[in-house]
Amino acid sequence: MDGGVFGLTSNGTNPDAMLVLELHTLRTGEAEWLFGIAGMTAGGLSVKFDDKEVWTKPYSGRAESFENWSWFWEKGTE
Repeated sequence: MDGGVFGLTSNGTNPDAMLVLELHTLRTGEAEWLFGIAGMTAGGLSVKFDDKEVWTKPYSGRAESFENWSWFWEKGTE
């Protein structure tokens, strides 16, 4: 039915997270909002809705900067 994509930042113009909202119709005919969040930074993030934490991303350690992009990685568990 409707939706939007938002880039959220805390200290500049590069987004720390992307928020995707979607309004769709249930089988009952009622409308329902859904959301998705993607972290775009090595920093830890937390998203709250009505004072309840609904999504988190831990600090992922190291980020290596290049001239026009960044590469993030996390140490895998074995």
